Amino acid sequence: MKRTQQSYNSTLKRKSKKQIDIDKVWKGIVADCIENRARYRCEINWLGCWVRVGLQGHHIVRRSQGGRHTKENCIIGCPNCHNHAKWSTGIPLSRAEARIKIGVADEN
Repeated sequence: MKRTQQSYNSTLKRKSKKQIDIDKVWKGIVADCIENRARYRCEINWLGCWVRVGLQGHHIVRRSQGGRHTKENCIIGCPNCHNHAKWSTGIPLSRAEARIKIGVADEN
């Protein structure tokens, strides 16, 4: 079923200004990580992929588990790796391995 423009607009109206601002911050962090750290490559690299298009940010520590919108908690993934990470058991790396991949010391 296709979403109509009206239903899309009503969804946007339901988001608070604070949520929209938080979304913008996350998008800026992801864009910076894609360009400067990941150099337009998938960092999750599940099953050896090196996709360069459609890259997305993924929280290493999920938001529902207290993860924050920071560069240190962001790992870049292609659509396949990101979907695997999002809907499966998470990124196919431990938190420590993910932080080593992105060049950040583990918090623990």
